[in-house]
Amino acid sequence: RKVSLDHVGCSRNPLDKEGDARFEKRFRYLMLFSARGHRELAKFGQGNLRPKAPLQIPTYLGWSMEDDSKQYSNYEDLALYIHPDFRGVFFHDQGHRPPNLLKNTPQCIQLDAFVDSARVDLEYKVSQTKEVLMYKDFWLPLLREPLPVVSTVAPRKLLVVEDPLGEHGPAPTEAKDRRRFPAQESPDVCAKRLEIYRFPSAQSTMGCLGTRR
Repeated sequence: RKVSLDHVGCSRNPLDKEGDARFEKRFRYLMLFSARGHRELAKFGQGNLRPKAPLQIPTYLGWSMEDDSKQYSNYEDLALYIHPDFRGVFFHDQGHRPPNLLKNTPQCIQLDAFVDSARVDLEYKVSQTKEVLMYKDFWLPLLREPLPVVSTVAPRKLLVVEDPLGEHGPAPTEAKDRRRFPAQESPDVCAKRLEIYRFPSAQSTMGCLGTRR
């Protein structure tokens, strides 16, 4: 089954869940492949488009740890937009391109089940796969009370929180395996990119789960 990259729903579905009448009952399910959400600290107020609560919409998400376009922690962050009970996750090994899911593989079987449930309007039951269980206990950082007003001259503290998953994903030394990574990218560039992917980056200001490599 050939599937295409899909970025639909990242900005509109939160409005549906938060009571915006323009989007009420407009979305029955989501299929997201190599899609990322909005960073809390991004320009133009993109952080305001992050959902205020986990979306309870049947969703099937997929990405590649060998992605040569975006940091895979972006995709992990987007997965947290979805409530764990509605969140199907799979990995593929085809980089930042439409994955070709071969028949009878676990990924294709899960995709078929998801599409079939959406087509006949049945309840989607998330398969408890290794990928699903990997993120099952992780939630989107939520703003549970208003932030206090802090003086601009007040002392600052830097809080460093380790990734709850620990180090994961391809290591820089694996860049030499040209069967896994795009041939158009030099091994040295690939190795440096993978090294950077393991550094912390500000996905969110509201909790440790948003602070990923």
